[in-house]
Amino acid sequence: MNGKSEARISFICAVRGHENFHESMSVFPLVMVVAAYSLKSPMLAAMCGFLFGTGRILYAIGYATGDGVHRFPGHLFGHIGFFGLSGFVAVRVLEGLLM
Repeated sequence: MNGKSEARISFICAVRGHENFHESMSVFPLVMVVAAYSLKSPMLAAMCGFLFGTGRILYAIGYATGDGVHRFPGHLFGHIGFFGLSGFVAVRVLEGLLM
């Protein structure tokens, strides 16, 4: 490939990574607020939120490289943080329903 093609692919990957970041951010603030409000330890919610945010940034940086292998660490960290928050919210909702 020539330089123009590589630059174009890199640009397209960066744009797609940015769009993917915004798609995942549509539900995160709601889950974060509910988790921070409903948890007995808001610090735990903050740590999961930090992990999610850091993971999303690493994912976007890895996506911009154009190589799918570099997306995985950010993908993993982001999902651990998000599923942690979602799990906390689900447990609190179930506790509320069962009481």
